[in-house]
Amino acid sequence: MINKWLRRISVQYRIVGGFLTLLLFAALSALLLVSNQFFLVDRLEQATNVEARADRFLLLASARVESSRVNLSRYTQGLTPSPYESRNDVEEAIGFLQEAQGFVVSNEQRADIQLVLAALGNYQVLIDSVEAITQESGSSSASQAVFQTYRLGNDIGQRIEQTVADSEARLTEVNEAVFAQARNRFLTFIGISVFILAFSLVFSWIVSQSIVQPVHELQSGAEAFEKGKFDTAIAVSGTDELSSLGTSFNQMTAQIRDLVVGLEQRVADRTRALETSNEVGRSLSKILDIDELTSEVVKQIRDAFNYYHAHIYLFDNDKQNLVLAGGTGRAGKEMLARGHQIPKEKGLVGRAAATNTPIFIENVIRAADWLPNPLLPETKTEVAVPIAIGDEVLGVLDVQHNHLDSLNEDDISLLQSIAVQVAFALQNARIYSIAQTQAKREAVINDINRRIQMATDINTVLQVAAREVGKALGAKQVDVQIGKTVNGNGRNHHS
Repeated sequence: MINKWLRRISVQYRIVGGFLTLLLFAALSALLLVSNQFFLVDRLEQATNVEARADRFLLLASARVESSRVNLSRYTQGLTPSPYESRNDVEEAIGFLQEAQGFVVSNEQRADIQLVLAALGNYQVLIDSVEAITQESGSSSASQAVFQTYRLGNDIGQRIEQTVADSEARLTEVNEAVFAQARNRFLTFIGISVFILAFSLVFSWIVSQSIVQPVHELQSGAEAFEKGKFDTAIAVSGTDELSSLGTSFNQMTAQIRDLVVGLEQRVADRTRALETSNEVGRSLSKILDIDELTSEVVKQIRDAFNYYHAHIYLFDNDKQNLVLAGGTGRAGKEMLARGHQIPKEKGLVGRAAATNTPIFIENVIRAADWLPNPLLPETKTEVAVPIAIGDEVLGVLDVQHNHLDSLNEDDISLLQSIAVQVAFALQNARIYSIAQTQAKREAVINDINRRIQMATDINTVLQVAAREVGKALGAKQVDVQIGKTVNGNGRNHHS
């Protein structure tokens, strides 16, 4: 494929193009190396920036929680009039956690922040509880609530610190994954570079072969032609200088090759056609049964010329429908079993019978009156030849092929010759059938006469006549009445 494409390019341009291709491959290798470096730096910066921002907000939130604990302690000791500063610290911590939540990428880390936010909500409730108890009963009564608040604040701080630690561990894992991916990309780069090198060597070899091979082919073709092998042809697949030289060589030998091969083929085809026609004629001369005759003809025609399918249709008694009498293959058997028939003047077969002329369709898809048969889905071309004696059409010989341009005028001439022989064979078979029927009838009559002559009285004669006539006609009962008078008297015999 590549060699054929290269043969369309001038030899000079081919060499220059090969050099430029090698330069392109080198530039591609450098580009892959640089892109791998940028990929590594970019991924590390992305991972570090995102995790660093999240950790910064988490640490700020932890500091605000610790500050809230300190301010709450000052309130319980009476150093501040209200726990306002402690609440403010909690609200700032919530804000920092919400900011951190926007930067985290791990679902597990998001879930931890949600838990911390929920705990901060409870922490706010405890601060309010401490304030309420302190205002009602004094700071000494709020010791239990203060303890719970301190413990919850401490748990929140530890949870945030643990989240930061997990984030740092995750960042370490991400960095290791990035470095591993970078290593894999580097190994891939090495593999691509090796492939590019191998491809460059193969491409160089192909370019050289695209120049050397045509020269060898020309040399071999010239030597073969010198030895009398006129069917030698050089494969030409391009438009370069060497291809032009090969085209000139092929043109020089084409006429001689066509003359020799064409003449041999025509002689062989004509010989085969004559042999087949003679063989069909010899076979038909020995067959007097119409069913056997039609079956043998279509079989010999299909086998001899490798046709897709062959039929013989015969007119019915009313000369209005063409009934299938013989067909090849499974399709022929099925159509015979169901009594397949075609009306006169319909389709190719009907037109051939109506006009008494061969009907040839090179491409059945383009024929408006062609009748497709689902049992023969591969039909591409068809010819229908009338089976006739003079102006009397007896039927149609129909041949189909599953390749376009597979039937021609030679096939039509051959089929016409065979159709004439089939027509006379059918006439002979029908004459023979009539003669056989007549002979059987005369034999039955003679046998009845002999038996009647052997009878000794009128009753025996009448009984023999009734019995034998009944056998001959297949009747269940035969009555013989003689001597009937006007008043109804007479003699009756039945058998």
